[in-house]
Amino acid sequence: QVGSGTETSPYMPTYCYYCYSYAQMSYSPNEVGIDGTIDTLMFHSNSSMTRNLAIYMAETHRSSYASSSDLVTTGLQQVFSGSVSWVNGGWTAIALDSAFVYEDTADLVIVVLDNTGSYDSPYPYYEGTSFSTTRGRYMYNDGSAYSVTAPPSTNTSSFLPNIRLGITSYSLYCAAPSDINVRDIVGDGATI
Repeated sequence: QVGSGTETSPYMPTYCYYCYSYAQMSYSPNEVGIDGTIDTLMFHSNSSMTRNLAIYMAETHRSSYASSSDLVTTGLQQVFSGSVSWVNGGWTAIALDSAFVYEDTADLVIVVLDNTGSYDSPYPYYEGTSFSTTRGRYMYNDGSAYSVTAPPSTNTSSFLPNIRLGITSYSLYCAAPSDINVRDIVGDGATI
């Protein structure tokens, strides 16, 4: 799992109150913490509905977004296209059509295009984490579908949806430790 925040937002990965939406999100190598083949992607939502999505992934250096047009448009691999039924109050698993090989050397960029062509209400909120930098971009409209190669001028977001990745690692590489607590420090020892 990448992210453990309990904040919510309706905009990413898809804003279902409009017919079409675009979202681009960036997760750092430290957050992913392992290399391997990604074959499943999950998001946590609070509403049930079905949307038609196209999902792309890239591994590139993109720790934040500087402007409304500062988006990754090259090197994106389409990993999914089809219908996704969101789970109310739980994790929605999306089995990818094409596995994505992540080497854990740069940021994992995920782009979600919602090409449903209709809106849903009430629309879902997604669980995630807020950061001090712009970690994602999104846009929505009722007129036409978005393109991954010619995305729109977008809104900024410091909110990043929590994700779960189904990932198989083939290396002996160990992920960096996290959530470390040190206590009982004495002259010749400590509890870690």
